[in-house]
Amino acid sequence: MKHDQFRTAKFDFLRATILLIALVLASVASAQNAGINRAFGTNGIASLRDPANGQARYLGLGACATSGNRLNVVTSSSEQLLTIFRLQPDGTSDTSFGTNGLVNTVVPPSSYDEGKVSCMSDGRMLVVRMVPGAGTDTNVQLLRLNANGTLDTSFASTGILTVDFDEHASGLGDLEFPLGLNLEADGSSLVTGRVYRADGSSRPGLVRVDSNGSVAFVRLYDTLTGVTPVYATSANIGPNGRIWMVGGGNPTSTPFNSWFRTELDVATGNVVQTFVGSDGNYIVDGGRVLPNGIMVVAGKYVPQSQPGGAYQPRLVVFRTTGASVVPLPLPSPVSDFEPTLSPYPGRAIAIPTSDNRVLFGAPIGDQSGNFELATYAAIIELGADSSGDRVDTRFGQNGATQFAYRTATPCANGAPPLQRPVRFSNWLNRPVVAGIHATTCALNPRNAFAARLLAPEDVLSNGFE
Repeated sequence: MKHDQFRTAKFDFLRATILLIALVLASVASAQNAGINRAFGTNGIASLRDPANGQARYLGLGACATSGNRLNVVTSSSEQLLTIFRLQPDGTSDTSFGTNGLVNTVVPPSSYDEGKVSCMSDGRMLVVRMVPGAGTDTNVQLLRLNANGTLDTSFASTGILTVDFDEHASGLGDLEFPLGLNLEADGSSLVTGRVYRADGSSRPGLVRVDSNGSVAFVRLYDTLTGVTPVYATSANIGPNGRIWMVGGGNPTSTPFNSWFRTELDVATGNVVQTFVGSDGNYIVDGGRVLPNGIMVVAGKYVPQSQPGGAYQPRLVVFRTTGASVVPLPLPSPVSDFEPTLSPYPGRAIAIPTSDNRVLFGAPIGDQSGNFELATYAAIIELGADSSGDRVDTRFGQNGATQFAYRTATPCANGAPPLQRPVRFSNWLNRPVVAGIHATTCALNPRNAFAARLLAPEDVLSNGFE
């Protein structure tokens, strides 16, 4: 009898211990359950290049879902070549596509890194990039690709549209940077950017293009009420039928930089009204208007009390009732120096996920000036109003995750090789990102990469970082 009681007590103790361990593991998984999916590619990263072109510098511009549960990754592989890689769900090459899983498309020459892709619902891909113009001038160029990687000649008759701001405004300098690209439901597109004047200052630029490649308007915004505008990074048609354009500048009579949101006439681009941030310092990046009429934009923030400090991630949320900000988890160090988000406008983005949350994605680096060493991502849930907006702490580590391409021996100052995420999108109900990375501590060659993230419900997955 005593033996049976002892055995029962021992069994109960073991059962309680197992249950406790399970609860601890579940708790850990809930905190870390949604980082990079290590079942994709090699340890979570599909590193992409044409084996026949070993020294090329591949820049991933974006990744778009296509038929058969495949993923098209658009890359810039030389001054006159776009290379489209097609991946299977596990990140391996779909060798039935093109030649050994890739297609090369000849395009007008450009040596600039500024470029990104937006995905159309039918699998076509819209590329915006910076290209050389006359003399030392630069222009903005749009290219539309079919899902098979060829140029879509139903767009601007050749698949290529070049816009020169000098044809629409006087007194400009040479540089025209495309910083944002947004698609509308009817296939039209809005390109936002930073256009330099001859005196060295810069102003926001906006191009609206119809679905067939016809230019609806090109605008440069020299003045906006309440702010000296410097650049624009996102534009979409808002819930009131106007274009909501977001950018950054210097609010009137303040010592800091902040955001602005200006509402524009959808047909002409004329300014209707402007709203300006009252706090700084902010740099804003890409974003969009969600189906519920809320606009989300990636932001980076340095408190005024910390001049020269690290940029912290913020989600800037615009409703018809006003603006609010969601502070996000701080990035962890990726080197021996303090971590920071990249200070360049347009490098981060906020997009809706397939489960009606919002993904914030950005490159992170360090305060030594290496601003692009790893990828940072966070998930945010939006409420009925700003009081309900919150970080989804089930994702990654308390709501955020980050990953880098690590080498066996760290680079200088303990850093990983270069990595810059360029564009986030959705594929098979999960976020994906495309960009550029180095596989060694040397600057070249560089590969494009694609990575697939997990989602908050991926509990107890073996793929978290």
